[in-house]
Amino acid sequence: MSREAADWDAWMALYARGHENPPSVDQEPCPNCGARAVRLVFVEKSVTGDGPASLWCGSCLQGIYLSRTWIPDNAERLAPGATPEEVRAVIPNYTVIWPDAEDEAGNEGDEDIESHTF
Repeated sequence: MSREAADWDAWMALYARGHENPPSVDQEPCPNCGARAVRLVFVEKSVTGDGPASLWCGSCLQGIYLSRTWIPDNAERLAPGATPEEVRAVIPNYTVIWPDAEDEAGNEGDEDIESHTF
């Protein structure tokens, strides 16, 4: 991929701040492009208050996806049972930044950037 992208660690640092105080994430600059167009949305999968998290920039359409996490009380969320159409109406198709293969296995590898469709 020819375009430079912010790495996983930068996005995870932003996620950590956003998870701590979800309403503040929209005031944070995007780790990739610097725009203040970041959103953090959770899709609640059960009444236990957990589910996947999507964190992306509405300007450059890059971000991260976490498959299961605890959802803070004051976070933007889609209710359990949200249809795929309801999810797509809120969460766009954005490029997901994944952890570097080197970071996980300790080996040198290419940056793993993929597109994720909801």
